[in-house]
Parts: sequence; structure tokens; C-alpha cells
Amino acid sequence: MADPLVRARVNALVDLKDKAVATSAVSAKARILERLTEAMDDNDFGVNRIRAIEVMARICGLLNSNVTVENKTQNDPQAVAALLQAKLDQLGLGASSAEDSAQPVLDASSDDRPADDQLN
Repeated sequence: MADPLVRARVNALVDLKDKAVATSAVSAKARILERLTEAMDDNDFGVNRIRAIEVMARICGLLNSNVTVENKTQNDPQAVAALLQAKLDQLGLGASSAEDSAQPVLDASSDDRPADDQLN
């Protein structure tokens, strides 16, 4: 295709064909969706109504159960620990305030606890 006019005409025809194929595909999809919608709304469609609803749900992506979770943060464990400690300190729950307000821990073997029969 040395002639630029022939090349331009061929390219125009190929583009026209591609647009026609795309339009046809969209038209077919629209018709299918329209028929499925009619089937879903028609009580006389019988048991195939449920099938139409299922197909429509699949098309809409409602039956897709693939869930992907991505961790986009690249914090190392020490940075996370430092951030958590800073937040705890800000709330007054950090290591320094925990030592000041620490409650005494009861020894499990001490006799200060009430017996099990005294709890009732």
C-alpha cells in the first residue's frame, strides 16, 4: 500500500468495522440485560426466573467472593512499636505512667483471696 490514499481508505474501513463490532457487542449486551430484567420481573416466567436473577447477579458482580487485602504501608516493626508507644504516652497509658499507677498484683498462692465457697 504505497499509495497514501489507498492506505487512508483501508484504515478508515478498518476503523469503521471496529466501531461496528463494538456497537454490535454493546447492543447484544443491552438486549441480554433487557431480557434478563424482563424475566426477573415476570412472575409467569416460572423457575427460570430464579435462574435469570442468578445470571443477572453474576453479571453485576454480586456473586464474586474474591477479596484481596493489600498492606500498602511499609513500616518496620520497630517503627510501629515506636508509634504505638508514642500514642500510649499521649493518652497517659505509656510505660512511664503505667509504672506510676500500677496496681499491685495479687499472688495466686496468697491466703488473702476468699475461698470458692465464700463467693456465693
